[in-house]
Amino acid sequence: MAMAFTFRVLENSARNYILEVVGIDTAATTAYTSDGSSAGIIAANGYTPTTSLKVKRIVYNTTNCMARLQWHATSNVELANVSGYGQIKLCETQGIINDKTTGSTGDIDLSSIAIAAVATGTVTAAMTLVIEAIKGA
Repeated sequence: MAMAFTFRVLENSARNYILEVVGIDTAATTAYTSDGSSAGIIAANGYTPTTSLKVKRIVYNTTNCMARLQWHATSNVELANVSGYGQIKLCETQGIINDKTTGSTGDIDLSSIAIAAVATGTVTAAMTLVIEAIKGA
């Protein structure tokens, strides 16, 4: 599996940051594999986050893979693992807050994990994510 990611900023206002991520597997896989991660997906796309960034909603649609989101730190902290389709909606709460562990930057790292092919066949993986966050101080 060789997941190629493209990113599009949907909103970068004084308060909100919304990022769309599309990942396409550029080579079909025949086994369970973990793709190389894409580190710092927020900072690489127009906003330098602080550790006060709060994730309010993640909309996801994955095919033959799982998306793994982690808070970037010296030892990354799990943010969310999503597979299939749906949303994690935290608009009525304070959202997912960064733990602010050692080396925390407030940024998010993304990696994908392919699902093994059935029998001897091959699978092609793809994902679309929309990450909605509120900027902190």
